[in-house]
Amino acid sequence: GSAFNLGYYTIWTAINGQSWGKALAGIQVVTPAGAAPSWGRSFVRAATDTVFMNLQNFVVGFVDPLVVPFHKQRRSVQVLVAGTRVIHVAPPRNRALWVSIAASVVGPVVLVFALIRPLVLQAYYVPSESMVPTLQIRDRLVANRLTYRLRAFRHDEVILFRAPPAATTGKKDYVKRLIGLPGDTIAVQDGKRFRNGKWVDDPYGEIKYSFPPDFYDEGDRKVWGPLVTVKGIQCLRVPKGKLFVLGDNRNNSNDSHAWGYVPIRNVIGKA
Repeated sequence: GSAFNLGYYTIWTAINGQSWGKALAGIQVVTPAGAAPSWGRSFVRAATDTVFMNLQNFVVGFVDPLVVPFHKQRRSVQVLVAGTRVIHVAPPRNRALWVSIAASVVGPVVLVFALIRPLVLQAYYVPSESMVPTLQIRDRLVANRLTYRLRAFRHDEVILFRAPPAATTGKKDYVKRLIGLPGDTIAVQDGKRFRNGKWVDDPYGEIKYSFPPDFYDEGDRKVWGPLVTVKGIQCLRVPKGKLFVLGDNRNNSNDSHAWGYVPIRNVIGKA
């Protein structure tokens, strides 16, 4: 931001003698002799603008009120250091003034609802106890939509996703923990969770069900795919483009062990 400010003032002010904001206000930056500032003076002004922008609250709120009223030309510290002065050359243009006001009001709203909310962050609340003890009912969280655009999924992250049809009859968003990535093998035996043939320490307690189900039939095969054996353990392999998720409340969660995999395209973001 400071580098941009420095470049902006150096180039724009040197060419036009004023910034866009001052043009709207009908004022112009000139030298004490009334001429447009040189490139060197514009650079000094840009540098002081950058410094005082970073110290804005202190300068505007404390220093300038002590300096401006007592200076014979009513100049602020910033313009004194830069060797410039501000003169009034025209009243503010009404149309430009209203455009500026509208932009300052509408701009943040557009930024939030047209950019940040759909593309970056979205707020949610937890409606059930499926993620207890990590998340309690009515806890609030935010989905970061950018995370998985910038990097790959990682085991044990908490994600938000649009529930597939097998999980719910309505359009709902779920929050679960990411247990299996494409290509991983998953199993639960004797209360213990296994991934790729290795026991995974589960901090959320013993799991009371077996997975894959003890009686694995054709209907189960359509949901989870064929069984595979890894180090003597019967497992299921997460298909390409899919994820396997569980709630932290292992024995009271409507998740992948009940209805199947989550398509990666359904993921909203990292919680």
